[in-house]
Amino acid sequence: MDLRVPDACGDKITEATVVNPEKVIPLDILVQNQEAIVVRINAGQNALTRLCHLGLTPGVLVKKIASAPFFGPIEIRVRDTLLAIGRGLARKVLVIPRTDANEGRA
Repeated sequence: MDLRVPDACGDKITEATVVNPEKVIPLDILVQNQEAIVVRINAGQNALTRLCHLGLTPGVLVKKIASAPFFGPIEIRVRDTLLAIGRGLARKVLVIPRTDANEGRA
């Protein structure tokens, strides 16, 4: 089964960008200092709009900087900006962790 990814935040799928769904994880699961590429945002309209305004759109590179203890917010770097977002919101952002194999992408 393939996961088809929209080309922009909230857009319908026009061209098939196919991603292996087994490699996709929520943003909050990344380990500290790990980079990933945003592939999809599974959220309602308000959360989707908020994340888009913060710069979290499909195709963007994101790096998890730190996690607050006791399920507090996580700190991420997006487009050279540091952000802190709640874990619930971060769980709605689906990413593919960056490895040496796909380092040249995005």
